[in-house]
Amino acid sequence: MDKKEMILVDSYASPFVQLVIEKNQSQEVFPVIDQLLELLRETDLTNFLTNIAVPKVQKAEIFHKILPTGSELLDNLLRVLMQNHREELLEAILKESLSRLEVETNSFEVTLESAYALSEEQIGRLLPLVQEKMGLGVRKLNQVINRDLIGGFVITANHKQMDVSIRRQLQTMKEKMK
Repeated sequence: MDKKEMILVDSYASPFVQLVIEKNQSQEVFPVIDQLLELLRETDLTNFLTNIAVPKVQKAEIFHKILPTGSELLDNLLRVLMQNHREELLEAILKESLSRLEVETNSFEVTLESAYALSEEQIGRLLPLVQEKMGLGVRKLNQVINRDLIGGFVITANHKQMDVSIRRQLQTMKEKMK
């Protein structure tokens, strides 16, 4: 993305995030943005929206099919993008908005890697510890199974990582023995 596009993305994402924060609607907006980004990932929608050969009318039709999203603020953002013929910026604006909202609310998507799936009870005991140790709220949890960890887990959120896996402990022991 070039500088001009970054400025355009910012010009839409910044007021949208401010409005979400002012109206205290981040918890309603987070899952809708996640769903839209998942839709963009699963389909080739971003390439369709950025394709200059696709008429604006067809791009607008896609937005009409997405509406309503379940969030009035997000619906308004989509309508503004349609009116200004900026459909191609949808993914970038959603990603930027999500990133800013996470920082503003200190609520982040957390990835939990473990050798085996954790039960709901285990997750329930673990999340408060994660919030305390990492100093952040958990807005969404993604469990990833990684048999290479042997046991324990690795938690990643907001560019921070907490690694209490057996693999890491073995590596540390190996380094100390050198």
